[in-house]
Amino acid sequence: MFNTRLKQLRIEKGWLQKDVAVKINITTSAYGFYEQGKRMPDTETLIALAGIFDVSIDYLLGNSVIRNPYKIETIEDSKTYYNLDTSNLPEEDVEKVKEYIDLLRHKYKRNSEE
Repeated sequence: MFNTRLKQLRIEKGWLQKDVAVKINITTSAYGFYEQGKRMPDTETLIALAGIFDVSIDYLLGNSVIRNPYKIETIEDSKTYYNLDTSNLPEEDVEKVKEYIDLLRHKYKRNSEE
């Protein structure tokens, strides 16, 4: 799973293997081994890869389908929501989730101002 995700992310960016290798300061062949599934990176390299692709380490390793749980994305109605996977929810439930998030934000904003 790691090697597949790594290759997918690189292709999405339009980068060559050597481009990624230069960005994280490793050899092109070492990076190629990661994409081929022949080697796994050390912790430092894994952190660097997650950083340049703006994804979590869990996503890279295949432990999550959420690319970056800490990234905030803008929804079509101009409100900002956390990256939640609502793909399996009916639209009315998605709206309830958004309303609840707004309620919590208002509550915490009010508490921080007191």
